[in-house]
Amino acid sequence: MIKDLNQILVEWSYRTSDGKPDVKNRAKLLILENVLNDFGWTREARAELLSSLMEAPKQKGDKIDPETKVKYKIKDKDGKDVDKETTYKSAINREKDSPAYIAAKALQRDDGEKDDGEKLDTGPEFDRNVDSNKGIDPDYERPVGDDDVDDGEKKRQKTIERANEVSKKLYGEDGKGDLLQNSKTTEQALEFGYAKGEDWVAPGNAGSNFNENMSNEGALILQEEDLSEEELSEVLFNKVKDTTLGKQQKKTSVQSPHNKDTGNVPSELSSKEKDLYRSCIIAARSAKEKHSRAKKGQEAVGMKDAKIKSFGGTVSDLNNLKKEVNKAEKILILDEETNKVVEIPKQVMLDWIDNSGGGENASDTAVISVDNDGNLLYDGWSDKKNFSDIQGNSTLNDDYTKQDKNIDDLSEDDRIDESTSQQAKNIVKDAQRQSAEIEEDYKKAPLKAAQFFRNYQDDERARLIQHLKDQDDKYKNAETENHVQNAMNHYGVSTHEELLEALLDEAENGKPSSKRLKVIDRLGDAERSSLMDRDGEIPSGLDTKVILSNARERALNLQRDTVDKLNNLTAKSKNGKEKRLGDLLGFQETIDFLHLDKIETPKDENDHIAYLKRNTHLCMAGVNVSPKSLKECMNVNDLSEAEDNFEVVTDERIMKDRGTGKYTTGKVVYIYAINKDNERTFIGEKVFRSREGATGKTNNDIKWSKEMQGCFDSKREK
Repeated sequence: MIKDLNQILVEWSYRTSDGKPDVKNRAKLLILENVLNDFGWTREARAELLSSLMEAPKQKGDKIDPETKVKYKIKDKDGKDVDKETTYKSAINREKDSPAYIAAKALQRDDGEKDDGEKLDTGPEFDRNVDSNKGIDPDYERPVGDDDVDDGEKKRQKTIERANEVSKKLYGEDGKGDLLQNSKTTEQALEFGYAKGEDWVAPGNAGSNFNENMSNEGALILQEEDLSEEELSEVLFNKVKDTTLGKQQKKTSVQSPHNKDTGNVPSELSSKEKDLYRSCIIAARSAKEKHSRAKKGQEAVGMKDAKIKSFGGTVSDLNNLKKEVNKAEKILILDEETNKVVEIPKQVMLDWIDNSGGGENASDTAVISVDNDGNLLYDGWSDKKNFSDIQGNSTLNDDYTKQDKNIDDLSEDDRIDESTSQQAKNIVKDAQRQSAEIEEDYKKAPLKAAQFFRNYQDDERARLIQHLKDQDDKYKNAETENHVQNAMNHYGVSTHEELLEALLDEAENGKPSSKRLKVIDRLGDAERSSLMDRDGEIPSGLDTKVILSNARERALNLQRDTVDKLNNLTAKSKNGKEKRLGDLLGFQETIDFLHLDKIETPKDENDHIAYLKRNTHLCMAGVNVSPKSLKECMNVNDLSEAEDNFEVVTDERIMKDRGTGKYTTGKVVYIYAINKDNERTFIGEKVFRSREGATGKTNNDIKWSKEMQGCFDSKREK
């Protein structure tokens, strides 16, 4: 009997969230009731014991002194428990899921019992991992009953139970079985992690790679099991938490600008695990959208017993997708807005797949449904982890090239006369030439710093070597591309002292690459900071920030002046409305970046490319953004209406460096659409800055405005 009771106490300890049984805690008594049931106690015996435990003497009505000390634990950055203490008054006013608040509520005693703030005796504590706990397997997760806990904890326990059941069913007892998707590259990505340029990853980063692959997997899980968002997130987390790709996931947020639905992240996880769990929530939401759209399409097309398959953007996955297309009898797509089912010729579909991720085809992933008759239903997806993700990018030089081409297109459509076309092309050509000359000046700044460092000796030189070591360590800690190590490999040197000499030699006699210039520029940043701390000033020979700032400002001013000059010329919209040429060219750039042409209604059933563009839905933060949502949020009926009323606002925001606020690093241009009622809708912003450090050429990228992000989120079906 004593032995049984000891085992019951050990098991009760194991199942409580903090490992501490407590006869005065109703939630923990419910856990005990389930343990007793598992040990074969009858309902009557369980009720008798619990009743006696709950009938302890009570003292009611006393309030807790606001200055009573509340002790609680939090996790540090390494996931270790840290003891904290505050007052009851402070703790009870904190977030309801915070450790301090939970500890304060525990003092109130649900049964009205007086609590003087002293730590309660919770009885014996048991270490679930020591040999003395006979009969208890530390790795064994016992099923938790419905009545274990109440409210949030009860729901969490049910989620874990259901997720564990599904994980074992789909991936085996250890949860390490093969993925449901037929993708060698997804398996490799999980095992080896994201590595730029490797054939098992598509372009992007570890975050996008995870979101694309695991939302695909989630869609297939939902084909097998009906799961809530929380349950699917838990299944995905179980599958990836020990993988290299899972461990590469960095801090992120579950965005929901309209619905404020940021998901449920388990409080018991470490900080790093919570980062991964949020990624799993986003992937789960995307998976539910993908699965839901596939099922709706199957129903609209009339498919029976169809099987869902998913594909990523790697060459291997795209080849597998093409194999499915080649063996299909019919290739179909459902246009959700018009509710039309359109058959796509096989070769058109194959060509479309070949253009995945670039040009007209913006899809990152695809989900298909295949029935027993050989029919294939195709859904294209452009996956974005967050609403604020970049939708498209370019460079200043590429922008000028595109402007030149778009001027030719306007001329071919008779929307601009020959004389105006030639004037416009001359403006763009001159701007492109000046821009190239200006951006060459970016290299002068780090070269000037390198020249200054040539005079360093002894302690000063040792300080530069230490700066390189520190820069090397930062790259290693951030787990990003290490330009210091790359430079050492390039020169064939093994020490940071040798690297310094090689960098200075090449800066004096050759033309360092942009990435080695970045190493020199960051070396200069570190030395400037060191000298400011020591002397309070920077020598004029090392103040290279001015060179970079002036050059960047000239390039950005040139871009704005070019648009102003083009806006002095006129052209016509497709509807024949006279428009400023600069605005028309800006609108075409926005179409290309944001793929706005998907809001156009196809001319007829043979307008296959138009249907395929519309078929590629955005999936941002787990929200399906269809062409209909785009039109509603932009407040326009079609592309022509948007073009007639489009403008690029010339009120720009210049971006300065974070350290001093003195040096120009880029700018933001705001983009609006104006409807027929003259109401402006802020649709996006275009940011001009370097992606390769202060010495890099000016890139630009575009993303949806916060207003549009909130509107998209409001369309989410909950």
